Amino acid sequence: MKRLIISYSYSGNNALLAKGLADITSADYSEIREYRKRNMLTIVLDTLFSRTPKIQPLQTAPGDYDHIIFVAPIWFGKIASPFRQVFRQCRNQMTRYSFVSISGGANGTRPHVEKELIHLLGKAPYSLFHFLISDLLPEPQRANQKILNNYRLTKVEASHLSELALQRVSDTANH
Repeated sequence: MKRLIISYSYSGNNALLAKGLADITSADYSEIREYRKRNMLTIVLDTLFSRTPKIQPLQTAPGDYDHIIFVAPIWFGKIASPFRQVFRQCRNQMTRYSFVSISGGANGTRPHVEKELIHLLGKAPYSLFHFLISDLLPEPQRANQKILNNYRLTKVEASHLSELALQRVSDTANH
């Protein structure tokens, strides 16, 4: 099975997770890059107003793959805005896709990601795996937004989470 992993990461956490997945699956890897530097204000504005930021063209053709694995953060309950343009490009070119994410998860909030994916891509994901940074922290730190925003995965954590995600997105026959 020919796989492509497409990722976007503001903090670096999702990129580390995506690269770990690419390494253990021997998948091709493509990273979404924006033309402008992002900050918290642009994250808030893009999310509130459903803006689509300009990104550099993907260097891969999504239609050439059997399975695309999207890896992106969730911002305020929505998939990171740089993915909007990629989803438009991939919508009619892919046969199977999965979605993997690591994001803050303040107050244990679990967004309705699958519904958004179906709306944006026209079909349900083969698999969906959403890790929360808050689950990695001791109880007193889980609701602290500053700690969640500043948390950076270690390579060991990313490797472990990549293995867990792989269990969800892989066919046992292709493993």
